[in-house]
Amino acid sequence: MPNLLKNIFSHDEVKYQGTLKFKNRDAQKQFCEALETAYKEGRLVDVDGVEAITTNINSNDSTYPVEAHEHICKLMVGPASEYVPVKVKIDGEERAIKLIRKYLKGRIVLETLPDSVVSLSLSFLEEDIHKVTVSFAEHYEQAKTVKEVSEGLKIATAILSLLFDPDKKSPSDDGAISLPDVINHFRLTSVLFERLSAIEKELEISIPPTELHSISNENISDINELFVLICQKKAMRTNYKLTSTDNAHVPPNVESEERLIGSELFLTLHGPIEYELFNTKLSLHYVGVAINVIVKEIIHGKDSVRFVYGDTDTKPMYISIKAFKTDDEASAEAEKVLEHKEDYITAKTCKEYLNEEE
Repeated sequence: MPNLLKNIFSHDEVKYQGTLKFKNRDAQKQFCEALETAYKEGRLVDVDGVEAITTNINSNDSTYPVEAHEHICKLMVGPASEYVPVKVKIDGEERAIKLIRKYLKGRIVLETLPDSVVSLSLSFLEEDIHKVTVSFAEHYEQAKTVKEVSEGLKIATAILSLLFDPDKKSPSDDGAISLPDVINHFRLTSVLFERLSAIEKELEISIPPTELHSISNENISDINELFVLICQKKAMRTNYKLTSTDNAHVPPNVESEERLIGSELFLTLHGPIEYELFNTKLSLHYVGVAINVIVKEIIHGKDSVRFVYGDTDTKPMYISIKAFKTDDEASAEAEKVLEHKEDYITAKTCKEYLNEEE
């Protein structure tokens, strides 16, 4: 009985053993070559000519059959791999991320999971682990929402920043992208898509993640502007200028017109404004204020009076705007614009607001 209990509760290593039956010697040779390719290149390789496979467990000098497979139609071999947890910081919080580790010929490879939004592969040379080759690919189609794309990019940023110093410039071939450039690309893109996700929530729209691959500079500019205007609800200084306006309700009055020319005005603007994000049209409403506007000329037409505006070198003209989801909201703001005058005068550009966050 003691010997039996010893065998039952033994801590001896359990070994798995497999036996393959080949169609012929050529099939056996091709199998060995496939193993070598898998070990060298780190990928799955198709194998032909294997007729049967049996698997056993060896423990305590005993062998137990597990499975037997015959009439095999398709077989692939690949490198052995294991899961490795790594701790990274994302948005100030520590998180455990699971990576795949492979031991290949002359190198050790760390990879992200197959369903990752950003796939990473880091190949370290066994003879010098400080030499590493990094490859990546963005798979936005793996995500269901824009928020998930942003999250995937943050994970990629955190993994690379953990293993490499993002501020350290590394030597690279002419025209090659450096590792700090890659990390910075992931970081900035994750922030951009996080803003887009906030816009989606605020405007009750949904952008398919697959559309994000075709992002343009115009899209980037619109996302940043909408984030400031709609999500942060700030007055934003633009580079627009007012050149002239028509007014059919100003009676001609020589004396008052002479006083107007050269004077500085505070003009309020109000109307619709449209954006387009990845084929999704957005109709909003804005209230704008033209600041440092000087009346240069007044031109009388048949049924109208045209005011021509300009500015000075010391006080250049600019227009600050606020945006709203409905015309009622914009109209209410237009009526109280003088109460919020300082918001428009001290408004910053979109770039200045976003730089404050970084």
